Amino acid sequence: MIGGLGLRVLVPIIALAIHGDFAAFRFIDSESYLAPARELLSGASFSTHGHVELIRTPGYPLLLVPGLLFGQTELITIALQVLLSGITILAVYGVAKNIFDKEAAFFALTLFAFEPLSIAYCSRLASETAFSCALALMIYCLTRGMRDGSIARVSLAAVFGAAGAYIRPIGLYLIPIIAILVIAYGIVTRVPKLAVTGGVLAGVFAACVVPWCVRNRALTGYSGFSAISDLNVYYYQAGALLAKRSGLPFYESQRRLGLHSEDRYLESHPGQERWSWPERYRYMRNAGFRVVADSWREYVPVHLRGLLMIAAEPGSIELSKILKLYPTDGGLLEATNDRGIPAAITRLWKYKFAFFAMVIFGLMLIAYWGFALIGARIGFKQAPLMTIVIVASIAYLLFAAAGPVSDSRFRHPAMPLICVLGGAGLSSTIARTKRRRLVLAAM
Repeated sequence: MIGGLGLRVLVPIIALAIHGDFAAFRFIDSESYLAPARELLSGASFSTHGHVELIRTPGYPLLLVPGLLFGQTELITIALQVLLSGITILAVYGVAKNIFDKEAAFFALTLFAFEPLSIAYCSRLASETAFSCALALMIYCLTRGMRDGSIARVSLAAVFGAAGAYIRPIGLYLIPIIAILVIAYGIVTRVPKLAVTGGVLAGVFAACVVPWCVRNRALTGYSGFSAISDLNVYYYQAGALLAKRSGLPFYESQRRLGLHSEDRYLESHPGQERWSWPERYRYMRNAGFRVVADSWREYVPVHLRGLLMIAAEPGSIELSKILKLYPTDGGLLEATNDRGIPAAITRLWKYKFAFFAMVIFGLMLIAYWGFALIGARIGFKQAPLMTIVIVASIAYLLFAAAGPVSDSRFRHPAMPLICVLGGAGLSSTIARTKRRRLVLAAM
């Protein structure tokens, strides 16, 4: 664990030694979190440029407030994220111990401590580290609560799940899915108390997230939890399909639709000048889903390719960007979307550090997935319900994030769970290898 934390601290130190540019710790979405954080600091209202914030939820902006308060946004936020990542390491150990044993827990901790994505993203002003921590704590409390029959711990799991949704809205549907799985498993196995567990999980979670929907409706008329899903389906899912139809590059299609520019948006959507933002978000949601529904056969390959990118992209690009050894704009993702994976690999060869890091991290990722598959097989025998929950959580996090813009970043929240299963798989593999050696020695 100490070695893993040391690497998390070392990355920003090396980055500053190479280029001395704190801006390298930010990325395209950082400002969208910093803006409402500044408003919180100045006026205790969650807004952006005086308008009620509907896209970002307050979880991650709150984490940015201490850094803004003391005028050291990057340094303080990175320090907090290293702390959260350390807590995640301990949570991974706890989950693996709850499901398997101490040896599997030790290997799970080790795998996560040296996992490249988790190390790199501690140095990014991005919500992934905090989101991963909340989800890992949620799974820890759930596994412990179900093992001990503690409703209090199950309730705490729901609270951490809600915290995850407030950090990244993609977490909004995870707890309901888990609750349904727990209740269904209880019905199939005729264990009535699991229905209570699932009900408590869903009820406490709803009690935590519904107030934010009420806040949005009361202040703006928008009844959802976050408008980020409306933007995603319009600018990304539908944008990718419209780009194919028009023959435009994907990012040019997004630009013409008005992404990141209200002026361009109004040029592309005459008649919406007097519309409120909630009305525009509803339009984006309906129009985006309509495009996807009308062209779902074209969209399925796009989504599956995105799923493959999330699962298989090793994460070397993010580390290379932090070290300024790879372009911050465009690069691998743009080349993949516009010209395919072979062209993206050809482009990557121009940046040798990123290329060789990709090879090393790629081999590590293959091992992680391999050990996780072995661990899942063991888990289905030893603790079937919690293994189902973990596998379903991994599948949801990857599938929900997939799309035309998909990279290793979106796998980050699933890595603690992959490492839990991987720890059991690695432990089993080492034990099996030892037994074979003893058999061979005895012959």
